[in-house]
Amino acid sequence: MQLCYSPIAPEDVENILAMQKELIERYEDLDAIDCQKVFAWCRRKIEAQMQDYRKILCDGVTAGYYALHRQGEEWELDDLYLYPAFQGKGIGTVVLQKVIADTAPAGLFLYVFVKNTGAVRLYERLGFVLSEQVGSTRQILRLQR
Repeated sequence: MQLCYSPIAPEDVENILAMQKELIERYEDLDAIDCQKVFAWCRRKIEAQMQDYRKILCDGVTAGYYALHRQGEEWELDDLYLYPAFQGKGIGTVVLQKVIADTAPAGLFLYVFVKNTGAVRLYERLGFVLSEQVGSTRQILRLQR
């Protein structure tokens, strides 16, 4: 398995947005949010921060995306998405290990949906711990070094 990373192109925005929508629809309390406003905000964020996103290529095929940017003294892993066909193959672990190495020694944090137990397990296995609960559906995890 050969992984490499490249900047995203404008045509990747729709793919990232579709992945975000799927997670929001699966894990968010949809009665508590205005989905159309949230989706519009997500699109604006992706388009404004395209330079922060990387396409994850596995053997030359797009496996997913991630975004990493500075937030004060720390780094935020803003998005990490893998297409279902690439999940459960260790790709998320390799990507996270790369992100951890790239951001050392600064702090690293991320937001995750509480009910996204697979992602939470992955992050915890790599040293992330609960830092803060955000509403009833999300939490902030920080890397413990």
